[in-house]
Amino acid sequence: MRHLPSLPRQRGVTLVEAAVALTVAAIAASTAAPGLQDLIARKRLEGTAAQLATDLQTVRTEAVARNAPLRISFHADPGGSCYLVHTGAKALCSCNAAVPGACTGEAVLVKAVYLPTAQRVAVAASTGSILFDPVH
Repeated sequence: MRHLPSLPRQRGVTLVEAAVALTVAAIAASTAAPGLQDLIARKRLEGTAAQLATDLQTVRTEAVARNAPLRISFHADPGGSCYLVHTGAKALCSCNAAVPGACTGEAVLVKAVYLPTAQRVAVAASTGSILFDPVH
């Protein structure tokens, strides 16, 4: 019997095997992408809602701590929407994409949250502002 020289063992993968694996991965990723985008949008909305709820409680507490009325105002523009925590009248404070929050006159801005349209989350209210009076 004659011994044939043994061939070296193959290491790695062939181009065809790599192409097949890449194709399978691409198909799996494309089917999962829409669900992942919905998940991201839902989490972004939940985060904004939780932040707003926390800020409403904070405004209420701050009004009592300062013994002065505080207001939360809601604004919208083509670039996005925002809410502002401030003293003074609603008309004295505003926001836009360039300036996330600004107040004039005797109004003092405490907090500004601006949500650009690109985030696909907006804040709106049935009223322009809510006044938190520390006495009531």
